[in-house]
Amino acid sequence: MKSRSIAVLLFVGSLVVVAPIVIVGSMIHRSIRAPRDRVLHELDHAAIRVAALDLLSSNSNGLVDKSRWPEPIVTVKPSSVTMTDGSIVLEFGGGFGHYGLIVDPKRNHLLNRGDGTRDAYIKVVDLGNDLTYYECE
Repeated sequence: MKSRSIAVLLFVGSLVVVAPIVIVGSMIHRSIRAPRDRVLHELDHAAIRVAALDLLSSNSNGLVDKSRWPEPIVTVKPSSVTMTDGSIVLEFGGGFGHYGLIVDPKRNHLLNRGDGTRDAYIKVVDLGNDLTYYECE
C-alpha cells in the first residue's frame, strides 16, 4: 500500500512540475511564432512587392534609409531594408532568429550562392512573383 501511495505522490508531483513547464513553453513558442506567421501569412505581399520593385529602380546598394521606404513597406515595420545586387531584403527581428522577405526579380540573392551552399536559412518559402520568405537561426 505504501509503494502505491509513493507512486501516486510521485506522479502527482511530476504533473505539478511538468505541466507548468509545458504550458509556459507553449506560450513562449506562440509568442515567438506570431510575428513570423504574420509576415508569412497576413501581409499584403503584392503591395510589398510593387513597393520594393519601385525602390529597386533607384539602382543603389546597401541599407535603405527609412525616409526612402514606400508606404507599404513602412506599414509592415521591418527592422531594416537592404538592397543588394538587384534584390531587396526586408528584415524583421535581428541577430539570431531574424526573418523576412526577399524581393528578387533576377533570382540571384544569396539564398543560393551558386556553389551549392546556402546561408543559415532554416525555412525558405517561395511566395511566387519574385518574393521569398526566409527564417534564419
